Amino acid sequence: MNKEAAIAVATELAQQVLAAFPEVSAVCLGGSIAYAAEATDSFSDLDIFVYWQSKLCVPDVFAARWSAAFGTRTSVRRREYFLEHRHLARGLDIDLKHMTVHRVWRFANQEPNLDELYLEKIHSLYHYLVLAEVPGSAVRRIIDRTRARMTTDAIGMAGYALETYGKQVYSAIKQGVLRQEPMAADDCFDTALHTLVHIAYLQNGQWPPPYKWRLTASRAGCLPEWNAIRDAVAELRHGHDEPLVERLITLRNVERAVAGSYHCHPWSAFTEDHWWWAGLRPLLGNRVFV
Repeated sequence: MNKEAAIAVATELAQQVLAAFPEVSAVCLGGSIAYAAEATDSFSDLDIFVYWQSKLCVPDVFAARWSAAFGTRTSVRRREYFLEHRHLARGLDIDLKHMTVHRVWRFANQEPNLDELYLEKIHSLYHYLVLAEVPGSAVRRIIDRTRARMTTDAIGMAGYALETYGKQVYSAIKQGVLRQEPMAADDCFDTALHTLVHIAYLQNGQWPPPYKWRLTASRAGCLPEWNAIRDAVAELRHGHDEPLVERLITLRNVERAVAGSYHCHPWSAFTEDHWWWAGLRPLLGNRVFV
């Protein structure tokens, strides 16, 4: 099923949910189908978020109400702050998550951070497609506010991410080259690469997409640095069995692909002093720092 047809099925279900449950404020489409330009594939499901104005029912009560409204039985799971269940409509597997409006308001108003779960959820919220809502629903206002703040928040987080990346590279060098702790060094190295990819999105005023999509052409292709990043990461992966020092040199190439001339935010503050590479300077000199 193509994207347009999938959205049509989701919209029909959203309107039915709004009619069946008067406590519902809005129903939104999230996930990759909401923001991806291309059609869905056979592995895609629909992620629908249902926002309630009042406290959620307990799972058994909700399951009974859903069955009465839609004529199908459903198994409802209670998560930390939402209810989740699946529904089959016109051959599409639909994943529904039910939570309160207050919960999404609290999430949208917290301080931006680099936690993976936060990044995934703020990216999803930014790309929500409102399928159905009651008049005056607060959900659309929350989405609009998230979109208005994205560029400022993301660019602001880029500097924080760069400080984090610097510490991770410095730690990889210290643990692996100086202390000869290869497992700890590899962990620091891998984390540094992940953070570097964060920076590639953040410095362009975007929230990184969910982890599984960050290095795919369909999502990262929007980045002006994408071709250079792709080639540098491919080189890094090709040499994953090389000694740590050689992999660090290749990581430096990925860094160059992201940073460009080092004259733009957040890199400009470190143009003359890339302190995180200090541990390699005595060993490598111009191999890394030309």
